[in-house]
Amino acid sequence: MNKKTNKLLYFIPRILGIIFILFLMVFSLDVFNSSLTIWQTIFGLFIHNIPALFLLIILIIFWKYEIILAIFFLIASLFYKSSLIVSIPAFIIGILFAINWYKKRIKN
Repeated sequence: MNKKTNKLLYFIPRILGIIFILFLMVFSLDVFNSSLTIWQTIFGLFIHNIPALFLLIILIIFWKYEIILAIFFLIASLFYKSSLIVSIPAFIIGILFAINWYKKRIKN
């Protein structure tokens, strides 16, 4: 049971991180407008998705380093402090990464 709990604690913040990044990308869909050209739409999508793409790159690069992911998701929660719908999930994901890091540190 302890091994299963450790596995869940390892994957839950990562899965929630991916879902959170997809959630952030949904906000860029307001770019689609009939008055924009295809290149303006692509540029708008890129500009709107810079924070989500940054978090995705950080998640991929630091997949095994929970403390770094915890710090970045906690910083993201501060970055989105004006919107609780966005900042609370980022804060929870950051805390889950920190708990995972702490559990691994105690185990070793």
